[in-house]
Amino acid sequence: MDARRGHDPRGGRAQPAAARAGGAGWGPAAPDPAVPPGLAERARSLAGAGVLALVAQQAAVFTTLWVAHHRTDVVGTVNVYTYVQALYLLPYAVLAVPIATSAFPALAHSTALDAADGVDTTAVDPTAVGTAARDTLARAVQGIVLLTGGAAAVLMAVSSPVGVFFQALDRGAHRGGGLALAALPGALTAYAPGVVGFGVAALLTRALYVRGRPLYAALAVAAGWAVAAVLPLLLVPAGSGATTTLGVLGVASTLGMTVSAVLLVALVRGTWGHQALAGSARTLGSAVVGVAVGLAVGDVVARAMAPDSLWSAVGSGAVVALATAVAYLSVMMVGDRAAMQAVRARGRARRRGGAA
Repeated sequence: MDARRGHDPRGGRAQPAAARAGGAGWGPAAPDPAVPPGLAERARSLAGAGVLALVAQQAAVFTTLWVAHHRTDVVGTVNVYTYVQALYLLPYAVLAVPIATSAFPALAHSTALDAADGVDTTAVDPTAVGTAARDTLARAVQGIVLLTGGAAAVLMAVSSPVGVFFQALDRGAHRGGGLALAALPGALTAYAPGVVGFGVAALLTRALYVRGRPLYAALAVAAGWAVAAVLPLLLVPAGSGATTTLGVLGVASTLGMTVSAVLLVALVRGTWGHQALAGSARTLGSAVVGVAVGLAVGDVVARAMAPDSLWSAVGSGAVVALATAVAYLSVMMVGDRAAMQAVRARGRARRRGGAA
């Protein structure tokens, strides 16, 4: 039989050349099962690091809930914890995560260019990192410290109006939950500073992923969650009040996130070089001063307004937040003008739809 008429001389149907070659003219090509060298190992290490960090975080959450349930008899303690968590995570999600997420492709792209030039980008050698990547990381660290520092100041300053708001909003305030709700301002104040370390960790873990160090990043994050989990077990005795319980939980969380950030900074300095953290010390120092000034201004405004109802708490909270933010940003403009300008430039680029 003639193969050109659609038959194979050996007795079978002839396959068109495109089909035999997996061409596109006759349906989808068969997938190539080959995996690029090193990709599977890298995927496994990233997955393992993610699981380790997730398990540590969930263990800390479980411990927190257990302490809130079993170390205090005050009704509504867990509810107040969830209120505080919602407020605490808001600036992390809105300010820190976008910077960390937008910086990651730039870091990966720069690292890929280095790899294309024959540089071993997984080597523990800071000189193997391109200048552009280090500058990108340095600006991102400064941006996160600046923004989350301001967020922490605002959260602490508005803690009193927020407490009044939830007291007025929650019907349980007059049915046994009033003691727990009264502890909300102190709990929010205890948790708020941790947003800085939490935000820095979101960025620096990604930076270590790019450099092929996911396990080290996961261990640093897990260490912070371990601190947040263990301290309340040691420091909150049975029968504690809501103020003590939530306060210790907040301080433990802040210390844990700070431990993670410090460990990650050390790891990034070793793998990316000190230039990847250039300017961050100045930004942090200015932020500390800015938080102190912002808190002082916010406290004066909050005391002057003294809200006593739901809507007065909303108005007071807005005014206190604005006053605190203005004071904080004014200090940052004097203390670290370069970081402020970089954040403003990033904001303009995002509004134009440009890459961060």
